[in-house]
Amino acid sequence: LLMLHGRTWSSVPVFHLLGGQRNRAKGHESRSLMEALHDKKITVYSMDFRGFGGTPNDHTDSVGPDRCVEDVESVLHWLAERHHCSTPEKISLMGWSQGALVAQLAAQRDKPQFSRLILYGSIFDPLVRYPRDPLFIRNKENSTAYNNTFDDAIEDFTIEGTIPPKAATYFAEAALLADPVKAQWKHLYQFNNCDPARVHVPTLVAVGDQDPYAPIHVQQELFTNLGRGNDRTWSILSDADHAVHLLEGRSRFTNVITSFI
Repeated sequence: LLMLHGRTWSSVPVFHLLGGQRNRAKGHESRSLMEALHDKKITVYSMDFRGFGGTPNDHTDSVGPDRCVEDVESVLHWLAERHHCSTPEKISLMGWSQGALVAQLAAQRDKPQFSRLILYGSIFDPLVRYPRDPLFIRNKENSTAYNNTFDDAIEDFTIEGTIPPKAATYFAEAALLADPVKAQWKHLYQFNNCDPARVHVPTLVAVGDQDPYAPIHVQQELFTNLGRGNDRTWSILSDADHAVHLLEGRSRFTNVITSFI
């Protein structure tokens, strides 16, 4: 399983929070999705898009959807070689939040290099159209770096009682350590190519029932318009918002993912 992070935070704080022996020795409760899935006998990988975590920017100092898809395909090819997969049957791809849009674009390619797709907390919305870049610009746009903040890091936690304050603080600290500066997304109009009807692999749509970024009526549009001829599953997790995998009821999410794979 290859997992893709979202718009703002890289993979380690998102998918491996409080994981590892060092945190265990300190008595911290792991909230690592990678560890939870590994315990279910799933081999898990995650990658950072350019400019996130430890991955450097390219010459543009920005990150764009199509470039992300190309990098995902490179990693999938590497995984196939690493695990001697002559077909995509053993490989699954999961994207969270904006990463779900990247995963969907990868699934829409001819002959995707994976056999199962998980769209988790997808921000897909058929009514949202991102504006194209202007064809002609005289003055190059200034690229201003903006710092991420503690409040940015904890804004996804919106339901009282679903995550202890201390765990939310640990996430914020880890997120700011990994991604102190906001990555510069550009060419978002490339997400306009997201079309569920062009997805032709078995797909799981997973979402929290109170996710403010992925309302149920929009998830319905995503699910019902997926390409025909392949299995599909829609899982709505109760008492959960955007970061289901970090909440107190995260084991339910782990079970849903494991069952689908």
